[in-house]
Amino acid sequence: MRYTFVRHVFGCLMFAMLCAAAKATTPITYDFTVRWDHAPQVWGSFAIEPDAAPPGGGPLKATDLLLDLSFNVAGRAYDERSATTGYLEFAPSGELLYAVLGNNCWAGGCQTTGEPGRFDWTFSFYTYQTGWLPPSQRGIAHWVDNGRSQVDRFEEDWGEVYAGHLPPVPEPGTLPLLLAGVAGLGLWRHRRRRLR
Repeated sequence: MRYTFVRHVFGCLMFAMLCAAAKATTPITYDFTVRWDHAPQVWGSFAIEPDAAPPGGGPLKATDLLLDLSFNVAGRAYDERSATTGYLEFAPSGELLYAVLGNNCWAGGCQTTGEPGRFDWTFSFYTYQTGWLPPSQRGIAHWVDNGRSQVDRFEEDWGEVYAGHLPPVPEPGTLPLLLAGVAGLGLWRHRRRRLR
């Protein structure tokens, strides 16, 4: 009886490890270079959840999808603690087409308030032509510092480190589960023969 209990505990631990290994996926990181109209060049990156893209593409209105953010403008550093996502749009292939980040966002967008004494900002990235930006300018930043607003269009290069496609999400150990099942059937059959 004790032997059966130990086997069950061992089986549960193995299953938990397989599930944990399947969940540990790599975040999708985007590197960007921005050439501003009124400021020096900026380099940075942001990372989002690997399973953020809805199946078949489309918009995603959600906050708290930033796992990492790193850039600085005019001596101010920004990271994921001071920002969140508001809106992301994906192609059917999983490529990120449009992203809106900022420090005053809700599920669906971001805004800058212009309140005195407050510093708000939004940052939008585009990978498709929207019709009102020239082809060389693919993004907008809106900065509001102590009530003074500045909107910049910028030229930017940005790209996913996975060449524009989501990395494949690993299945929960298909091959190990199959092999364990076959081995289990073999052991069951062997034990059944031995008991006869």
